[in-house]
Order: sequence, then structure tokens, then C-alpha cells
Amino acid sequence: MNSPDKALLGIAAIMKNEGPYLVEWLAHHRCLGVQNFFIAANDNDDDNLRLFKALEEQGYLRLLLTPTREGVKPQIPAYAAVLDRFGSEVQWMAFIDADEFIWPTSDLQDLPSMVARFHAQTQVGAIALNWATYGSSRQVHFEDQPVIQRFERRANDGFEVNHHIKSIVRTKAVARYRNPHYAVLHAGYQYLHTDGTAYRRKPSYFEKTPTALGLSETICWQDFRINHYVIKSWTEYVDRKIRRGRAVSPNAGLNHDFFFFHDRNEVHDPVPAAHLQRVQAEIDTILSALRPRGIDPAFFARMIGPQNQPVAPGIVNGAVESIALSGTQLSISGWGLAWRDQALERCELKINGSLLASRLLTGIPRADVQRHFPRGPLHSGFVLQMDRAQLPPTMETLELVAWVPGKADVQPLPLAADIDGAALQNILDAPPSMPGHIDHVLWGEEGLEIEGWGLLESNQCFADFEVEINGDPLAVLLLERTPRPDVQRVHAQAPIGLGFRLGCKLTKLPASHLEITLYGITSRQQRFWLARHTIEQMRNGDC
Repeated sequence: MNSPDKALLGIAAIMKNEGPYLVEWLAHHRCLGVQNFFIAANDNDDDNLRLFKALEEQGYLRLLLTPTREGVKPQIPAYAAVLDRFGSEVQWMAFIDADEFIWPTSDLQDLPSMVARFHAQTQVGAIALNWATYGSSRQVHFEDQPVIQRFERRANDGFEVNHHIKSIVRTKAVARYRNPHYAVLHAGYQYLHTDGTAYRRKPSYFEKTPTALGLSETICWQDFRINHYVIKSWTEYVDRKIRRGRAVSPNAGLNHDFFFFHDRNEVHDPVPAAHLQRVQAEIDTILSALRPRGIDPAFFARMIGPQNQPVAPGIVNGAVESIALSGTQLSISGWGLAWRDQALERCELKINGSLLASRLLTGIPRADVQRHFPRGPLHSGFVLQMDRAQLPPTMETLELVAWVPGKADVQPLPLAADIDGAALQNILDAPPSMPGHIDHVLWGEEGLEIEGWGLLESNQCFADFEVEINGDPLAVLLLERTPRPDVQRVHAQAPIGLGFRLGCKLTKLPASHLEITLYGITSRQQRFWLARHTIEQMRNGDC
């Protein structure tokens, strides 16, 4: 039974190996006026348990061990155990996760004051707080700074994931938790948003999953919301979140697509410096209390683990589509994206393990790539060129590395690697080539239309072109020459009309594989290989 002299508010969470973030999480919420914390420790390693117990000894939290039972998802049983054990100690309890930070959105900075307003309304049994989803802020590795300082960018207000809520519940009003977001209340109690309006579930979500609740019809950020740092940096997501699993459904959906779906960085919304200073001071106070128990920087460094491991694949997507060796230069063309929605900062070439000087042409339109990555830019294509004189006598391995936009200390990430010596030898033995590219292949009533560009080493345009389809020559008509200022940025002396649009009569489109090889013809009838374009599936319009 609730008594008027017990604490108004506490915060509860289930945690598994969240030690590197726990002190900041406590410090942040203590700065909002919360003093009571209840932690359900779920299958933690020895160092995390040692940290929990040291914090409990210092009075910063109450600890309850909730090991996973075979075949049972641990989060809901942990909530029930916390309510049963500690529900009589506070009148209201917020149930959130270690990556969730309750955040004031108005001048009301004290969380208990907001709860007190609802506490006075005896019919209110729960308060719903909506998420604000924060992305990676383009960070690759863990850094020894507070989470709320490192990640400053979030999704747009209306991002669909922000319809999720977490709940602050009147402990005597809770019948049970149905899922980590939503509590079933005893009859007569109301579920309200922070603005005092009634919580209503999102209809479309409920229709798909009638037994699940926890997404609201509207997104309410009045006075308070929950800043959700769901992914943090790339390596933290891969090395910690995926490995740890999910307490409600271990590892369900934790893959690369989950990261990129939640990696939303449209809005710059940092935590104010004044709050960061208060949190840091509180962190220092807590750490000072823990130091005599051996909880020191070396302890946390061991918990975090090494930070020089190679970055897992996924940040950079791309492909090398053609490699050509001409009389004086090697040309590599393809496309690349960082974080699936940014053009690459730069690319460089490694041959036999050594970086070699090269020239990069970027800004080539790739509508085909954009269809797969709709948040990405249109101009994700590139051509990398280097002088043949720089090539070693023998080429055993060739690797293309890409730099991710952002911080200067980010290591290069592989875009294409381990092209074997046999493939390189084939390039050396191939017909002479010149720089060029096929940008688009269109299929219409008259046959194929091919758009691209080609250039002679003398910075002159080709007089004509030849095309082969699956090895067979095809009649070609030069429909028009087109300006290519993107190519001119690299080839400053090139004429503006080095682009082309070709018409090729083709009465029947092959059912599957289509390989287009493009040759440039000089005024002296010299023939140079320019580009190859392979299409596995064709349809009307853009192939």
C-alpha cells in the first residue's frame, strides 16, 4: 500500500553489460532530480556485476539479479520482479533502458516536479514519454566522452520510430507490463501524454499486431521526451549491441539494416553545454566514490576493450565495375556510398599493399544506385586514374580504399579488395583503352540508347563509337554530344562536349544477361576500349 512519506519517483532498468555507460546514465538522471534507481542485472559479466555492487554499496542504486530463464525473454519478468521487490519504496517508477535518457524540452528541468503534477490527479496511472531517435552522428568508434555529448544529431520529429513510448507508472496502478513500452493498468486509471491528453495507440500498428501496444497515435514531446541513443557508433553497435542481444527478444532484427534504418541524423539537436557540465561534475563525484573500490579508468578501459580492431563491413557500400589499362594510365570506375546516404570523401588505390598517387573523378550520376539507396545522392559514381609509369613491374593484388566523410582520424575502409593477379594480367593483355564510362542504358521502341562519356589522352573527343552486345557488333548512331562539367573538373583541358548519347538498333532485348562493351574511334580510325556495362535484368525504361 502506498504511503505518503515514501519517495515520489524512481527509475528502473534491466541492464546487461552496460557498465561503460551506467555512471553517465545515473549522473544525467540525478541532474534531473531523480535519486532512486532500481537495476535488474541480467546475465552480466564479472566486471559489470562488480560495478553494480560498488554503486549499490555507495547508495547510488538498488540491485536485483534477474538471470534469464530458458525459453523466456527476460525483460518483462525483470520488470515484474522490480515492481514486486521495490514497488513499495516509490509512488511512481519510470521503466527505461540504458540507452534512453529522459530529457526536458521546456523550462521545467526537474522530472519529479512534472510527475508531481500528475500525482495530484489521483485517476492518472501512467505517463507516456515518446522517443526522439538519435543516430550515429557519423561516428565509427567508441570515444571516452558522455553519450549525450558525443551524439548530437537525431531524426526528424515525425520519424516513425518516434511513435514508440516508454512509461512512468504509478506503482499501485500497474496490473502488469504487456511489453517494455506499455503497462496494463487496473480499472479506473488513465494513461496520459506529458501534455495531459489521453494516450491512444497508433491504429495502423495495432491492426497489424493486435496483442502489442506501445506506439502512440501522436508524438508528444511537451516538457519531457526520451532521447534514444539506440545505435551509438558503428563499432559499438556491432561489438556491443548485436553481441549483447535484446532483452525483449534476443538478437531479433539486430543486423546491418537495423543500424542504417535507425541512423538518422537530419536534425542537429545537441544537449546544452550547461547540462553537460553538471553531468560531468556528477560523473566525477560518483567516480571518486568508486575509486577506493578499484573502479578506476583502467577498470573501464578493460570493460570497453581494444579500439583498434578493423571496422566491420557495412559503412561503405560500393562496387568496382571496370578496370582498364591504357597506354599511359590505369582507370577504375564504379560507385560508392558511405553510411548509405553520403558520397565518399575520397578513394585511393593500393597495389601490392602500397598506396599510390591517383586522380579521382567523382560526381558521376548513378540513378541505378539511387534506386537501391533512396536516401543517397544521385552522383555516387567515380573514376579513379593513375599513371601507368607508377605501376610496379608485377601486380599481385589491387585494392581500392575509401575514406568515410567526417573525422580525419577515421581509418580507410575497403571498397573492393583482393583482385587477384590473374585478373590484373588480363587487364595488362587487354586492347588499348582510354578513359570513359557508360552512365545510363535505356531500352525503348527503337532499341537501346546509351549515355556516357569518353576522352582521348590528347583531351580530344572521339570521332565515333562502336558497341558490342554480348560480343556481337551493333549498328550505332551518334545522336548528340552532351556537356560534362563533372568530367571537366578532373580533365580541365577537355572539351565540354565529351559526353554522348548513342542510338543502337536492337529489335529484341535479351531475356537475361546483357553485356555492353563500348569502343571509341579516332579520326584516324584507331579503336580504343572505353567501358563495359553489365545488366542482369532488363525492363522497359532505364536498365
